[in-house]
Amino acid sequence: MLLTLNFNVKATTSSWHLEEYIEFAKIEKENKQLCFYILDLSIVEFNFCLMRPSLLSWSIILYVSRMHNNLNCSEV
Repeated sequence: MLLTLNFNVKATTSSWHLEEYIEFAKIEKENKQLCFYILDLSIVEFNFCLMRPSLLSWSIILYVSRMHNNLNCSEV
């Protein structure tokens, strides 16, 4: 199976989802760094470890966007 995929396999981690969502939401560079900082902080909290990576990443995007008033949630 790996030969068929040319060993091109990705793990869908929170970081991977966050990068995809940042690109989708067109987040600015400063806010992008803040998103990854919050993601790093979430690693040490056990409750966040129980969340799905996609949900955690999207929650961070919405939080940072609302904090800086850059994104209207109705657009997403």
